[in-house]
Amino acid sequence: NIQPVELLNCAWSKDKYKYRAKNVLSLVARSTSLTMWVASMVLWQESLKDRIRALTKLINVAMHLRKLNNFNSVMAVLAGINTSAVYRLKHTKAALSQQSQQIFQELQDLMDPTSAYGMYRQTLRTVNPPLVPFLGTYLTDITFIEDGNPDEVDGFINFEKRELAFAPVQAV
Repeated sequence: NIQPVELLNCAWSKDKYKYRAKNVLSLVARSTSLTMWVASMVLWQESLKDRIRALTKLINVAMHLRKLNNFNSVMAVLAGINTSAVYRLKHTKAALSQQSQQIFQELQDLMDPTSAYGMYRQTLRTVNPPLVPFLGTYLTDITFIEDGNPDEVDGFINFEKRELAFAPVQAV
């Protein structure tokens, strides 16, 4: 449901334009809720055995989300697993099966932010739709374009900036 106008002028991050970006903000809020739910599901477990079971289940959910090409939710689940409270559960992670650890590492590698999410972007080019892309990459790209380029050049509209901004918007 995200419309291109929601991404113009970084509307999602500016109070005076937020009314224009309701679908972007809704997806961001949903992702944040999923992240917090994932962390809570692990932390609510009282025993090590239950935490291992919950973490294994969540890693499997992330794997299935990846198979469904729902990259936005994959990232939300990974973010939940990587919250500081869950990340510190070293005994829980160490007790995961080798298969779960491998799946988790593959997902981590896929969504690794280094090289501007290079592996994710490469994967995205080969995926057959339907898919839900990770919105964060587009929001970051648009923010850099907005902040790194002037609106006007020699008193004229900077059309190069608008072309740059349109490319990620078109991809969403």
